[in-house]
This record gives sequence, structure tokens and C-alpha cells, in this order.
Amino acid sequence: MKKSLTAIAALSALGFGPPAIAADMAAKARPVAPIAPPSWSGFYVGGQAGYTWADADYTHTSTTGFVEGFSFRPTSAIGGAHAGVQGQWGN
Repeated sequence: MKKSLTAIAALSALGFGPPAIAADMAAKARPVAPIAPPSWSGFYVGGQAGYTWADADYTHTSTTGFVEGFSFRPTSAIGGAHAGVQGQWGN
């Protein structure tokens, strides 16, 4: 019993020990490519479009008993475009 307990303790110590560390070798550093700073300069174009519609019916009864019906079905469209240039000089 003592031998198996000692063997388990020894294997546990080996299994949970520090990792092996290899020899320090000089790694060849890759040259770092220069990174261009960000710039907000450039042209832009854009557009927008929209459409709407409605369907409304209404019946009005006056106090004299006269009945009048209304129907309202409007539609509308809108659109536009824009273009421009943005420039950034310096930071």
C-alpha cells in the first residue's frame, strides 16, 4: 500500500511539474513593414430613395342625417443623390 501511494505521488509530481524549457535560440526577426497612417481623404457618392402610401376611408353623418363619405389615398415618393470629396491634411 505504501509503495503504490509513493508511486502515485511520484507520478503526480512528474505530471504536474514545470514545463520543459528549450535552449534560448536567437530567432531571426522578420522586418516590420511600415504601416501607412490612416487617412480620411477621398471621394464619396451616395443616394437615397423613399416611398409612402396611405389608405383612409371616413364616413361623416351630420346632425341632420346627411351622410357623406370621404376616401383619401395619398402616395408620395422622394429621392436624392449626393457626391463630394473629403480632405485630410496633417493629423
